[in-house]
Amino acid sequence: MRETRGTHRLLRFENQDGGPGPPAHTIDSNKCATQWCRLCRIRSLAWWHHREAVRPGKFQGVGTMHSRVIGSKSKRWMWLSLVTCFVLLAFLASVVALYAVYLQYSASNLILSAKQLSPTSDTNKQIAIWRRQFQAKYSEETNANGNRVCEIRLNNGLLSLLRLVPKTQLIVSMEKRQEQLLAVFVVMSTEANGSASVWIQELFVGKTRSADPKQLYVDGRRDGSGRPWKTVVELTGALPAAEKERAFAIDTKCLVRFGGCRDASQIMPSVWR
Repeated sequence: MRETRGTHRLLRFENQDGGPGPPAHTIDSNKCATQWCRLCRIRSLAWWHHREAVRPGKFQGVGTMHSRVIGSKSKRWMWLSLVTCFVLLAFLASVVALYAVYLQYSASNLILSAKQLSPTSDTNKQIAIWRRQFQAKYSEETNANGNRVCEIRLNNGLLSLLRLVPKTQLIVSMEKRQEQLLAVFVVMSTEANGSASVWIQELFVGKTRSADPKQLYVDGRRDGSGRPWKTVVELTGALPAAEKERAFAIDTKCLVRFGGCRDASQIMPSVWR
């Protein structure tokens, strides 16, 4: 038997033999509907979360896309950093190479100008050229004999600072008494393997240690281990042109060569052959 009173349902159960059953129970239909809706909502949310865990959904896709954007930006910055480092290294290498070429070219021209000097040369003009070309590297002084000494010093400062070439220096000078040219000096020294140097002097006044003024005087010295560590070359203006070329044959690559020149025979190989 079923009775309905308003929104409430009265349920009456009977036994199998037709007798009266247990007392009737009153069930609130509105409360059941509310609980049923909550249960459906919970099951729907559980199903939705399960689907999102198994298959990427809308919100998970947004996170994945965000991580991909961040990853692509990181790769782009990494490549940009590598390219920047490569460009800086290439720029530094080109600067060092240009410096080495300029230094060797300047040293060769300086030795050539010293080799061309003679008592009939316009020394004042040559001094003006040296001042204009080498500026801060040019200096003048008066020696103990009261003579004027004009000097230029070239060194491989940048290459030695980078530890590419040992510290090496080229000195070219002239000695004058008023307008008379007395002597020209060319000296190259290096700190590679201890020290080594070559000293060239052309005398226009006085005599060299050579018995014949038309012959080249060479004094090659060795250290205790037999390594050539110093070379002294003396000549006069009467020396033939071919011998004069040999007398000034300094290897200017010693200023820029990787590792430098280790002894005097490498600085001036022509007199050690």
